[in-house]
Amino acid sequence: MRKISKDLSLLYAEDEEKIRANYVRYFKTLFHTVYEASDGEESLALYNRYRPDILVLDIAMPKLDGLSLSKKIREHDDRTPIIILTAHLDKENLLVAVELRLTKYLAKPVRKDDLLDALSNAVGAIEKREKWENYHLLEGGCTWDIKGERLIKNETEIILTNNEKRLCLYLIGHIGQTCPIKDILSHFWYAESPVDMNDVALRGLLKRLKKKVTCPLIKNIHGVGYRIDTLKNNTNEPQR
Repeated sequence: MRKISKDLSLLYAEDEEKIRANYVRYFKTLFHTVYEASDGEESLALYNRYRPDILVLDIAMPKLDGLSLSKKIREHDDRTPIIILTAHLDKENLLVAVELRLTKYLAKPVRKDDLLDALSNAVGAIEKREKWENYHLLEGGCTWDIKGERLIKNETEIILTNNEKRLCLYLIGHIGQTCPIKDILSHFWYAESPVDMNDVALRGLLKRLKKKVTCPLIKNIHGVGYRIDTLKNNTNEPQR
């Protein structure tokens, strides 16, 4: 794994100075920024201040041990990858590690390849999360590219007219919510380039969009309005 070019940062906590210095030198060859701490309380302070992307924590630290620190972090952060280093693979601690959803629990002395694999997994999890955050997987089999403002189906972009895109953007902006017809019409009227839209024109727009998409992308909640929903319990990669 070469040095990360995405400005990823890592916090390393170890109370033994010589060990910490060696690891920090190594981590700096891989990551843009490396923070170091000599005890659990200092680690927590650095985490709260800088929110590093990855945490590598020694389990036996003064003031606050690695698992206790991980518990505090997991109270409000279940996303940041945490790697624990320990001199003893204790069964009870292993069970706690599972509950804390740690990326890896490594025994000292840590083999370089094992540490590199754990760090690669952590980086991969971050990259996957970032990719997912750029997409909405929608009911009906479509994907909405948030940054590109594109509707994609079967890896192909569905070319939208200005009004079709405007409607999709509004409903995506209220995803999972039923948008009243009057609010949708107001959105068209008060947009930067106003459009004279009425109930009949809106129904026509929806009909043309449905024909183009060929799937139930937009739900008609009878007598109330329209909505777009995300795909529930999806485990697939976003379509490209």
